[in-house]
Amino acid sequence: MDSTTSMISFEKIAMILSILTIIMFVYSYFLNSKYYKYVQFRNYVGIITAVSTFVLAIGVLFQVVFYTVEQQKDEVMSFTSFSKDYVDSIIDTFMQHPEMNYYYDELFNGKINNHAKRNIVLENQISTRIFAKTVEQIYTVNTNEYASDVMVLKQTLIKIMNMFFRSEKFKNYYLHYYKPYLADSLMIQFMKEHFGL
Repeated sequence: MDSTTSMISFEKIAMILSILTIIMFVYSYFLNSKYYKYVQFRNYVGIITAVSTFVLAIGVLFQVVFYTVEQQKDEVMSFTSFSKDYVDSIIDTFMQHPEMNYYYDELFNGKINNHAKRNIVLENQISTRIFAKTVEQIYTVNTNEYASDVMVLKQTLIKIMNMFFRSEKFKNYYLHYYKPYLADSLMIQFMKEHFGL
């Protein structure tokens, strides 16, 4: 039985108990008011009311707990698609600029072509875009740092960034352009912790 089914059945039970309490009260008060004069009967109605209130409170508590669990699952799923978009957007940038294949080969394959004509402006823009996308990833990882699925994705992010930092150009863009002028404390801390930069 999943969480949605158990929540629905719990809500049904709470609703049935509440309806039974109301019916008993209406029956005893309007149709048979002589029973309401007895202390035992009033205690019985009070106990049923207290039990149904308790059941409703438990139902609300379960809804809050299940909502939190579902929200965490949604965040992990969102992060998974977010990670896919991370790499896809970087590759799309290189597809839009085929003249930057030398930089793509350097970042993704570790192949350095010293004879290629460099486009320093595009290198800087691509590197800055990668860093900006990385900040989004780091923020998401840090907000869900104890979720096991996010930890796996964090390791993937670290592997990707390790691959990128093999490029001296990329490392220089981080150290000399991005870090001093654009990086926030979260990015700086992450890079220092995982890459010593």
